[in-house]
This record gives sequence, structure tokens and C-alpha cells, in this order.
Amino acid sequence: MNVKDWYSAAITRLMRHEGEAMIILRHAHRHPITNTFQHELAMLTEEGKECSMALGSWLAENGFNITSCMASPVRRCEETAELILQGYGEDMEIRTVNLLGNIGPFINDEEAAEITFRLMHMRDICNGLLDGDIVPGFKDVMSGLKPLVDDLHSHTWGELTLVVTHDFFVASLAGHALGMCFRGEEWIGFVEPMLLLREGDRTKAWFRGQEDYLF
Repeated sequence: MNVKDWYSAAITRLMRHEGEAMIILRHAHRHPITNTFQHELAMLTEEGKECSMALGSWLAENGFNITSCMASPVRRCEETAELILQGYGEDMEIRTVNLLGNIGPFINDEEAAEITFRLMHMRDICNGLLDGDIVPGFKDVMSGLKPLVDDLHSHTWGELTLVVTHDFFVASLAGHALGMCFRGEEWIGFVEPMLLLREGDRTKAWFRGQEDYLF
């Protein structure tokens, strides 16, 4: 699917929802990361900047009513949010949420996790956790996600909150809620949308046409 197909499916689902919602997406296209420890230094490419602006314009033209915005503190996420909102035509505060860019809550042994980072790609770590494997240095997926979900719930969402984060967090949320893994070409695309839909005191996750309650 291309970006417009992704968001057409998302707006179709949003039209059937009454209440607050979040649209959570991976940042736009970035330069390659050659070293795990340079994760925060990879910035948006020109393609990523253009895509963010174009996406914002398309969201405005197609009835997405964005009322608030959150982002990981990693600069490429903040810039993606800024450019989407610029294209959307709204100047609103972007709230920085540290847990949207901090893998720390997933780690229970920093020394073991550092070795794992050197041996495994981040997507393999994520898929291992989603498979229920023991990944040295890491907690299970639910234990890692709960602080982030609790933190997101502590914010006032508004009708539709735009949330810009990283592939690991989108994959963890969608994988945990929907029993999905994301190998090879199934991995999370740049700016690919996931929805969190508030239903009373529960939250439903929607991704790639599948949905279920988050916890």
C-alpha cells in the first residue's frame, strides 16, 4: 500500500469511531543509521521532509481533524511533526513525550542489553520480544509498553491527537495488541499510521485493518 492508501483506510476506520483517538506513526524517511548508538543523530532526508509536508496537506484535504500533537524528543520525530502540521495548516504546540523515544522501560539489564544491541538489529529484538523469546537484557513486551501506554493515557487527547514516534514503538504496540510480527517487507513503513481508539475506560488498537483491545 502507498501512503494515501494507508491513510484512506485509517480515515474510514475513524469515521466509525465516536470519541477521542490517536494516530500514531513512525517519523518520515531518514538517513541510514550505521551504528545503533547513533540512533538519535539520523535526520530526515529531503524525501522525508517533502513527504511530511505533503501528508499534512492531504490530511487537511481529507477530513482528518487534528486537535493536538505529541512527539518523541528525537529531532527527526519533532521535525516530522512540525512539517506535517505546517502542511496541515495549523500552528499548535508539539508536546514532547520522552517515553515515545526511550527504549529504557524495555530493558532490565543495561550491560546485557548493550551486548544484544551489538549482535542484533533493532527489528530482530522487537520481533523476538513479540514472539515471546527471551532477549538478553530485555523485559517482556507488555512490561516495556505499560509505562508508555500509561503516560499517553495521562494526557488529554482531544478529538484526534497526532503522535510521531519510532518503528520499534509502533511495532511493539501493534504486535502486542494484535499478535502481529513484522519481518522483512512487513516492517513498519515511514509515516505508516496506527490508531488508538478510546472506548470508555478501554483503548482499542487498529493497524493494517486489524483491531483489538490494547490490554
